[in-house]
Amino acid sequence: MRRYFEKTLAAIVIATSLSACSLTYYRETSNAEYLDTNGDDMIISMRLHGDMRVNSDETEIEYLAPGSKIKVTSHGVNGKREVIVKGTDGGETDIEYKLDGELSPFDEDAKQWMAEVIPVLYSQSGVQIPERVDKLYRDGGETLVLDRVEPIRSDSSQARYLSYFLETKQVSDEGIDRSIALLSSIQSDYEQAKVMKTLASSQDLSERQWIELLRASQSIQSDFELSKFLISLERTELPPNVISELTRLSAGYIQSDYEQAKVLKKFAKNKRYDDQRWLDLLDSSKSIQSDYELSGVLNEVLRNQLSEAVLLATIDIASSHISSSHEQSEVLTRLIRNSNITPALKRALTRAIDDISSSSEQAKLYKLLVA
Repeated sequence: MRRYFEKTLAAIVIATSLSACSLTYYRETSNAEYLDTNGDDMIISMRLHGDMRVNSDETEIEYLAPGSKIKVTSHGVNGKREVIVKGTDGGETDIEYKLDGELSPFDEDAKQWMAEVIPVLYSQSGVQIPERVDKLYRDGGETLVLDRVEPIRSDSSQARYLSYFLETKQVSDEGIDRSIALLSSIQSDYEQAKVMKTLASSQDLSERQWIELLRASQSIQSDFELSKFLISLERTELPPNVISELTRLSAGYIQSDYEQAKVLKKFAKNKRYDDQRWLDLLDSSKSIQSDYELSGVLNEVLRNQLSEAVLLATIDIASSHISSSHEQSEVLTRLIRNSNITPALKRALTRAIDDISSSSEQAKLYKLLVA
């Protein structure tokens, strides 16, 4: 299992009522996270440099690594509060607390404020994800873990929670179904695709769950992220109907010819599909507008051992969906050279060659066909 490391710098900005936290803004950089949520009572910000651990009740800071520092600030009906906590070499913490800009004792009122603020920041920031997920799992199993993950409004944090949970626990069918449903709430294409890949590689999915996962991936807007996720499944033993669903998905939801062709070529390389799988893949390729990309897919398909029915379908697509004489000729040349030409194939090839506008390409193909 992959080992998880905390970020050396996390920054979170949260506006919340503490009782109902809803995300209105989120941004993540390479070394910081920023979140805004709407609320009436308080605006909270936290910046953490280094490593922090909170107690089991998630109400106070239990440990700050030497050299680490956390700064928490709030603005609300109870004034402006700020605390800076630093970790020392002796394992102790130095605390500086201000109320309305004035240095003040870190008394019971200040501790109560921190006890209210920390759970919100802790859950939204993703600090100590492995420890927190493990504890939740011990206390209440996968149900409690998912109950706590569901309200997280940071895409990054929610994705990291789900990824760790799925990668380290054996999840029930009900838990997998719920995890797939939760994926839809992740707005970031990158984070959503990342969790989907983790789920696909770490859990045993039924055919129904594979199809549900693929359908959930339709919400990924980025052609690049969607194709990357689909390609990541290429080495997985997928049920035949799932392969058909995957190729249909590439046609329906990937707009880029390049990305769609990349997926289909990956799933056409060195495969032993039945006729229906090949026909579904070929049917999906019809949505590719680029002659170059479409011929690339058809040429990859033709590297496999194919039935007459699949070869006839390939000829039809090359003839009816490719305009370039050169690209048509490339596909037909490969088919003639690599296939046992039956009478039905010869008739289909002759019709396809007749439709090619370039006389020189026609001549080359006729010569090859009668050789």
